[in-house]
Amino acid sequence: LHYAKALYYKGRIYQDLKKIEEATKLFISSLNIGENINDYSLLFLITSRLGMLYARLDMPDKAMPLCQKALYYAQVIQNNSYTSYAYSYLGRVYGLQRDWEEAAHSYEQAISIATEMDDLSAKTLAMNEYISICIRADRLEDAKRLLTSLVQKEELTKGRNRYQFYLTIGDLHRYFNQPEQAAYYLEQALQSDNLLTCQGASKSLYYLYEEQKQYKKAVYSGREGCGNAKQSGITAGSSVAVCFSG
Repeated sequence: LHYAKALYYKGRIYQDLKKIEEATKLFISSLNIGENINDYSLLFLITSRLGMLYARLDMPDKAMPLCQKALYYAQVIQNNSYTSYAYSYLGRVYGLQRDWEEAAHSYEQAISIATEMDDLSAKTLAMNEYISICIRADRLEDAKRLLTSLVQKEELTKGRNRYQFYLTIGDLHRYFNQPEQAAYYLEQALQSDNLLTCQGASKSLYYLYEEQKQYKKAVYSGREGCGNAKQSGITAGSSVAVCFSG
């Protein structure tokens, strides 16, 4: 058990260092050992981490069975927080597969569980990602409803939660062809200490500048990643109004 945990945490270190191949091998080794020990909490951590790694590499076929296993392990140990996150992870993979119906169902399950147990972190994750799915699926009324609900819950857009919120708002502005506002919020999202949020913001900035034919900025955004945020006077409240006006 201790060796499996050691491999898992070593894999996380390598992943943070962006040594993806080494991290993948360590997670797989940890999983192989963990499955023989039946420590379901550890198995949830390994399968969800490896599944999301494959998702970030745009490999949904490899990510899906791992995320399904993560949900199973979370339910076996009756850990509602893990279960909510597992549904969000499934939502991401369904989104990669453009299966909007299953993605929506997964995020609704995640939100429901997180709301019931008052887990703000899990709820924030699910709501922000569900909004992004609605935008990609051209379900703008659902996106508007969710965003309005999110803004009304101040604790979901403050503190560390604000960076995922900035990413969502930035993507909305990009969708509505409002590049100045989009760039501001996406650059703010780069300040997050969450690698997934930073990567999402960097990717969105790359596409934003590419759409504007600002190729040097696009390359810079993709290369530099996190830590490039700038200050501005635009407020979140006015941003939401602008997104859905006209």
